[in-house]
Amino acid sequence: MRLIRSARPRPTPILLASALTTLAFAGCSRQRPPLDVGALLRAEQKSSSKPAAHRPASLASSQRVAGAWDLVERRDLAAPHQRSVSVHELQLRWLQGSLVGTWDRERRLEAAPGQVYRATDATGCRDRRRLLVQGIPHGNSVRLERIHTLDDRPRCDARQPIPETCQLQRRGLRLSLRCGATELLFTRRRQQALPLMLALARPGGLTGVWTWHHRSVDPEGDLKIEHETWHLFQKGRRVEGFYDRVVRIRSRDGRPFSCNEALGYANAARFRVRGLVVGGEVYLKEVSYTTAPSTCETGRRRLDRYIGKLSQGGRIQLRWPSGAQLLRRRR
Repeated sequence: MRLIRSARPRPTPILLASALTTLAFAGCSRQRPPLDVGALLRAEQKSSSKPAAHRPASLASSQRVAGAWDLVERRDLAAPHQRSVSVHELQLRWLQGSLVGTWDRERRLEAAPGQVYRATDATGCRDRRRLLVQGIPHGNSVRLERIHTLDDRPRCDARQPIPETCQLQRRGLRLSLRCGATELLFTRRRQQALPLMLALARPGGLTGVWTWHHRSVDPEGDLKIEHETWHLFQKGRRVEGFYDRVVRIRSRDGRPFSCNEALGYANAARFRVRGLVVGGEVYLKEVSYTTAPSTCETGRRRLDRYIGKLSQGGRIQLRWPSGAQLLRRRR
């Protein structure tokens, strides 16, 4: 994680490939090959050392829809409900020339004061749904098709049907998702979507996205800003994944750096990790890394080992021989 020696990358097995093999299109009569999720996961694993996924260069601006998008809808309803709150999240990424990802939707219905919702005998109810989707460029937009229903937990009696096909199109900085007569406008949350392996996994244990951020002044008196985003997947006792580390250095005395003749620079690296959960602790080790090209990048890192403990409130306390850090769950 810190500077010094290099390492040879080693492949990491795909944990989901055996469970998620070929999923055929649901409710779709078009004569196209089924989406091979296992192949996509293997391709993603091979390209995980690269910070950006492949995107066809021929896409029109209206078809550039990859990334993480979300939307929150609030509506006042008639009795016996007081309000409906729907939270949508799209995670879309290009893999092997295909746009794939997940569409998560959670809807909460809240009863008016003093009333209960008859489907649950409580003051409200909650529906959750997760779909595996594929996007096909079509004219000036992208046709989004449901491939598989990964999670469907209806608890409200006013259940909404699952759409088979929708249209995606960029509208300036927003993303339009039109399913029949219904249009949803999403806002981009992040340029890059979650890895497909994490998007398909059920949250729990260490599985998820974790972040760490730190600001300090280095020994030369310059501002140092460190940011790490960890993507971890747990299956049983085994844990694997990677984290992206970005270090930004800013001059505080107005003198430029000799490596780029500028007042600041940034270095980025991706570290692959794997480990085991033993008791209440996780033992992780960095197995390889890659660095992004930069005039101020030396390309040298040291591979570390960590002992971590998952605490209440969605945090991982990591320790290694020369330090410690606290990861916070982002997803």
